[in-house]
Amino acid sequence: MVFDPLSERLEIGQTSNGMNRRVMQAFGAILLFAIALGDYATGIEVHFTCFYLIPILLVTWFSGRRAGFGMALFSALLWPVIFVFGVPVGLTKGTLLWNALNRLIILSAFAWCTWAINERRYPNDRKRRL
Repeated sequence: MVFDPLSERLEIGQTSNGMNRRVMQAFGAILLFAIALGDYATGIEVHFTCFYLIPILLVTWFSGRRAGFGMALFSALLWPVIFVFGVPVGLTKGTLLWNALNRLIILSAFAWCTWAINERRYPNDRKRRL
């Protein structure tokens, strides 16, 4: 008898490899906080934008579009908080808001692209990843 993982039905809340969606979202949030801590520790000289894409990729791929956009929003909102507490130079609130909005657009576009690629890869599994 051969086990065929494609013939098994997915339970609600499970990803294609059996991992719970909430576990992946929690892992993404923990990873995001670790990246934010590294971003805070390095100051403004080193930009960590590419590292913020990793938890967004993981959460979007395994939990869906809404969770990916939520992670992108959380990343974009977390960045100005880190910047305010980590930088002694005073920037205006408008500048911080503008930078956060730009980051939100870029991270959301990345989440959408990841979701679109995943949809093409698993076209028959739409209900799970909305």
